[in-house]
Amino acid sequence: MVASTGFSVKQWRRYGHHRLYVDDPQGQTLGWFDLKSRQAHADTAAERTIVAAAATRWMADNGIRPADATVPRQRSKSAATQTPRRFPEKPATPRKTLTATPSGTDLAGNRPGEALMAIARKHQLENRFLRVLARTLRIRTPDTSWRVGAAGERIVGRRLNKLERHGWRILHNVDLPGGGDVDHLLIGPGGIWTVNTKHLRLAWVTAADDALYVRGRRKEYPEAARREATRVAEVLRRTLDRTVSVSPMIVVHGHSRLHGWWRRRPMGVVVLPSWAVRLRLRWHRRVLSPVDVDEIYSHARWSGTWRKP
Repeated sequence: MVASTGFSVKQWRRYGHHRLYVDDPQGQTLGWFDLKSRQAHADTAAERTIVAAAATRWMADNGIRPADATVPRQRSKSAATQTPRRFPEKPATPRKTLTATPSGTDLAGNRPGEALMAIARKHQLENRFLRVLARTLRIRTPDTSWRVGAAGERIVGRRLNKLERHGWRILHNVDLPGGGDVDHLLIGPGGIWTVNTKHLRLAWVTAADDALYVRGRRKEYPEAARREATRVAEVLRRTLDRTVSVSPMIVVHGHSRLHGWWRRRPMGVVVLPSWAVRLRLRWHRRVLSPVDVDEIYSHARWSGTWRKP
């Protein structure tokens, strides 16, 4: 049986869910098995087979009938003719659960940089020839800054999306109540993060304890990042009916130099170059369980959650 080659199974029972999470010999989570629907969930078909096999062995060891498991156990001809032995299933402990009701648009379909590109199109030159000529000669036009920002968000967004294989859920361009938006909202084992992307082409950037300096000028980026995180925490607290912690982060891209980011946190905000953001979150200490991540994401992904009450 595949489950005997070093794969470990952990049982999670919370908010009315009953799941088995399967880890490989290196401790990485492959996927999970729902004991109610008897379905395996993983990124690939091979991993789903391993998850189902490991869950089947676990259920057999714990006296749970795996009749509807995705990968059935092999039985001999003599065993097939016998009356199957039935084991009483353990009653599930009732727990309070908050089921997300789909409201509004599903934000999971948002692409990084999409909102800035929509603004750029409104400010672009009407004459197509002049637009092409300006971009060829690198002449700044009213839409240049918006396009530069959108390019940075796309690059950072693609890197963040790779965290999904490690249990993270990523949302892009989340509109906040009262105006403004979050470039990237991350929900995963390392907690909840708001990521503000800054595309600063060839700029010297310095992270100090009280501010972020771009080309020697003080920028209010940390203050804005903290406000975004606070507003997201308020919305999720109201939706989930409990207090949640949201951490702010600024990701800098396209710069020529970023000094002090490894030891400074301007106003408590994490500042990272774009190449380091995935590594930073990949190895962050575990804060949320997979069940918590699924519950929070199921609410955060709908635009109705972010409307004013």
